[in-house]
Amino acid sequence: MDALITTEELAAILDNPEVKLLDGTYSLPGGAQPETAHLRIGNAVAFDIDDIADPAADYAHMMPDAALFAEKLGALGITETDHVIVYAQMNTGMAACRVWWMLRAFGHENVQILDGGLMKWLREGRTVGVGPAAPEYAEYKAGFRPELVCDAAKVESCLQATDTVLIDARDNLRFVEHGRIPGSVNLPFLSFFAEDGCFLPLDDCRKAFADAGVLNVKNVVATCGSGVTACVLAFLLFRMGRKDVAVYDGSWTEWGACAHLPKEKGATTRGATTG
Repeated sequence: MDALITTEELAAILDNPEVKLLDGTYSLPGGAQPETAHLRIGNAVAFDIDDIADPAADYAHMMPDAALFAEKLGALGITETDHVIVYAQMNTGMAACRVWWMLRAFGHENVQILDGGLMKWLREGRTVGVGPAAPEYAEYKAGFRPELVCDAAKVESCLQATDTVLIDARDNLRFVEHGRIPGSVNLPFLSFFAEDGCFLPLDDCRKAFADAGVLNVKNVVATCGSGVTACVLAFLLFRMGRKDVAVYDGSWTEWGACAHLPKEKGATTRGATTG
């Protein structure tokens, strides 16, 4: 099963009671909500990455523990055996990818992302619901997979490893001028989306990763600003057969704030050279 599902494919299974939809739309703190915030596909429920997060963490939307994740998913009416489809209301799938990755990190394998999200669904004139859905509580069993999540200490230990590459999903301006983890490769997440918000063909994405020297490396860790857009890179690599890609949860928000951690700035020949 491809981890990416089309609107046509979703429409064909939308009435299946074992198919559960999650709206993973994420807005930056203080940012405006999308005009479509009151609309939903089927009985989709909102998955808020700032709510389903570690309440004691120093940084936003850090991974919760398995018990809290299970409690939150159960409240959304999800079980670990459900076929979950995640979408976002914006024109890119960055937030949906974060939700997809969180589910996988807690052992949920039957998860897909809707290509083009709600915007494509609406452009095609498909039926939507209005207002929040009212899910029935379900029991969710979460099993944490630590190999898919990196903290700062683990990333630091990778810096001298010749079999590991760090890939950074931020735009090239931030990568070059704001600073980065030494040795990281820039693969801006927006470069993998078409103007309509759908993912580019997988072969085009594969070429970009191959050109950056990523595909044949033993270990890959994805990073970004705060652990959201890194999940786009992890998702694409998963579709290419790499199911072991880890995400640095704190990403540059954490790394850049830690004075003892090494950093570099300036132009580099690694990865992207334009924004």
